[in-house]
Amino acid sequence: MLNRSSSSIKSDRNVFATPKSGTPSSVSSQIPSAKLTVGIGKRVRDIVAIFPQGEPVEPSKLCFSEQLNRADKKVFTMTSLANTEFSSKPLHIDHVGVEEPPGNGFEYVLAIVDRNTGRPIEFKPAALVSFQPRFQPGEELLNGRKRKSVTNYSQDFSMSFDEMRTERNNLTKSFGSAKNVKKLEANIRRSITNETLDAMSTTAFSSPNTSIKKEEFDDSIDSFSTTTTLDDDKSKLLSILEKGTSGMLPKPNYDAKVPSDVYKLEQFLPDNFDQFKSGYEQESLKYFKSVDSYQNLINFGVSPLVAKRVGIPSRHANPGIRCTIALKMVVLSKFVQYCFKKKSRALSISLGDVEAFQLPSLMSEYFRKKYLGEGTGKNAIKFQIPVDKKNRALVDLLCLLLLFDEPDFMLPLSPLVQELGVNETMLKNYLTGLGCIVSSATEAQALTMNTASFF
Repeated sequence: MLNRSSSSIKSDRNVFATPKSGTPSSVSSQIPSAKLTVGIGKRVRDIVAIFPQGEPVEPSKLCFSEQLNRADKKVFTMTSLANTEFSSKPLHIDHVGVEEPPGNGFEYVLAIVDRNTGRPIEFKPAALVSFQPRFQPGEELLNGRKRKSVTNYSQDFSMSFDEMRTERNNLTKSFGSAKNVKKLEANIRRSITNETLDAMSTTAFSSPNTSIKKEEFDDSIDSFSTTTTLDDDKSKLLSILEKGTSGMLPKPNYDAKVPSDVYKLEQFLPDNFDQFKSGYEQESLKYFKSVDSYQNLINFGVSPLVAKRVGIPSRHANPGIRCTIALKMVVLSKFVQYCFKKKSRALSISLGDVEAFQLPSLMSEYFRKKYLGEGTGKNAIKFQIPVDKKNRALVDLLCLLLLFDEPDFMLPLSPLVQELGVNETMLKNYLTGLGCIVSSATEAQALTMNTASFF
């Protein structure tokens, strides 16, 4: 229901808006009868606007205009705002009003009804105008110009692997075949997530065969969080693993308060060292007198990292024990290189290869009993290399390399991989089991150690 606004007096157009209150004023009295075509041969006082294709966003702000078309007949236009829910900018939509013709001989009237009684008081003839949205072409389209969008070459359209996998799974769920959807569901069901790991850890700790019960682990963690000194914290952490011992890793000192007390050099001495102490010391001192420099050790087939850690053991405060342990480290380095670098899948080693290590008699006999299996054959004797003993030799070598770097106890990772031929993941696992922490090397450490990370 429309009435004429006061702004129509100042322009050539007649502007109409919805009335705020009261009975609408006359429209037809202000329009020349020759140009008024709404209604059926009668003077129409009121006009009703309808919107068949949707409701306006803000009806109170609608602006109606009265126009004359080429046939000198009156038409109505209206501009409204579109719903901006899916658009960042408000869109103005133009509507053109067309009079709805009366159907079956009936006319449109406007009924004024009493709200109290619900009965009509007065009927007024009205014109029904239907407003339809019309496409509004832009200026560039009318002029025939095409505007090309500028390509932004700096914009990043990359996608991470996880995002790509999620997008692919969503497409498979929506448009994939039944077979592919079933495969995807089975893959998701078998995938291991954080919730799966939590459930597995809970089940493992609740097992009666577990060495460390969940309650004991929680108590140890609680006591660890309430300690005051750093040394006590380290001892508490080590005491958590007291009941779970490993047959491959050397036994640590659970009461250690400093890193140098976790493992001792004396525990890597041969088992019969007390019985043949003088023999071991004399052979070791004689060996390092023949190779008394870094270059001589390298010429004897020792890796550069091991040769640097060995140094000159005869100048140590206790040269006999130091030389014996250093000789064991040299033997283990050659054996690890043979197993992992020269022959990555070596299951046995011949007696000639063992003699090529150039070991003294006592150390050679100890090495064969400790780290090799039984010998087979008559003429060409071969010793079996069990997997557990091969890994035990690697762990002992890593621990000795750490102990020979007192007081820093640091071990570069890249030289170990290159010189020993051991897989990087295996080294990380064993060093972590020994209680080491992986750290990123600084620029100066990377230049001196030739590595990006160390333990």
